[in-house]
Amino acid sequence: MKKKQLLFLLMTYALSVSLIFAQDNTQKQSRFDNALEPQRRRWQATIEIDKLVKAIQGQQTLYGLTLTKYSMDKPQKSAIRYSFYGYVSNVDNLRINSDNTFNLNLSAGIAYEQQNQLGRFMLFYGPGIGFGYDRSVTNFGDNGLNTKFFKKTINDVNINLGLYYGVRFFINSRFSLNIMSGVTGTYLNKNNNEIITQNFGTTVFSNNTIKESNIILNTSQVNLGLGIHF
Repeated sequence: MKKKQLLFLLMTYALSVSLIFAQDNTQKQSRFDNALEPQRRRWQATIEIDKLVKAIQGQQTLYGLTLTKYSMDKPQKSAIRYSFYGYVSNVDNLRINSDNTFNLNLSAGIAYEQQNQLGRFMLFYGPGIGFGYDRSVTNFGDNGLNTKFFKKTINDVNINLGLYYGVRFFINSRFSLNIMSGVTGTYLNKNNNEIITQNFGTTVFSNNTIKESNIILNTSQVNLGLGIHF
């Protein structure tokens, strides 16, 4: 009987200690979350809100994720940002006979962030490089103009160099709102190929390829993202 009572007392004591420890951790986490400068965490995953809205609306957009790895050594003022995006579609245009367009878009990038923390706000800026590949294939079985077969293929490879900047507002230590823009220079290499077979009393075959490359300097659009920190 005494053994049962002793066991009961030990279990009660252990449960009490566990509850007190859990409550203390909760209070500490609350202080981190609501501090003027939230606790710095190792990783941030960012979902771009504009791409999410376009996806919900059924518009074509790139799906992917941006991962930011924060430096944890003193001084804690830098990070490395990785981005991965992609999109694949096969659209039936519902014309005469067969008519469809296949699209493939892939991109990846890496950037360095210099950071300045001001309470819940963080200013960040730094250089970045990105690579992209786009492929589009369009097939027409019959467009109604005596063209019995038409195929157009576009291959596009691009390299982006840029300076990116933005501001991050920490809702708490787990979530943040991110606004980012930048100035980029893009080297574009495009390969257009058209194959046409016509049947209007006679059969004509043509195969034309046009290659072009150029450099484009532009200001990237302002992107709004939701950051999840862990």
